[in-house]
Amino acid sequence: MENETSNTDRAFPVPIEQACILIAGNPTDIVVLGFSNRIVVLVTQLDNIGSLLMTQLASSAENPMISAPMHNSDGSKDLAESSVPIDTRFILGTPGDPALGMIYQLLATQITNTIYQANRYDGRQLLLGISLKDHRTLTQRNDTTSGNQLRETLGPLVEAIKQCRVW
Repeated sequence: MENETSNTDRAFPVPIEQACILIAGNPTDIVVLGFSNRIVVLVTQLDNIGSLLMTQLASSAENPMISAPMHNSDGSKDLAESSVPIDTRFILGTPGDPALGMIYQLLATQITNTIYQANRYDGRQLLLGISLKDHRTLTQRNDTTSGNQLRETLGPLVEAIKQCRVW
């Protein structure tokens, strides 16, 4: 057959990037795969997928009015800021702690917004598999610095995912 190619003649068909960072003292593996219809991001400290979330741009995001990012008093960007409407939902393994579920949704929204800001024509859905070992450092509610702690924890994670760009 003339159109047939062997595996040695082409690169692996799915772009893959990976990284490992420390979050709250725990090694955290990150794998990002760029399929033609979805971007898959796996973040794990437990060698499993854990909770699986899906995000996509809301239908009204086709011609969005992009707002300037909101900044905190210290000049840092607010992690919760999203300049496009994004639908986020759990499709497997909802965490038992509602606060942890909100953090996972926040992370999925941030990643989707990052992809959109890098390439506004990339309409692929995001699948985020996330499994963190010790989430108590992320969900302390009585500490007044918990917002800063969350930003310090998730900020480097979002940056590491940005470095694993497949979009």
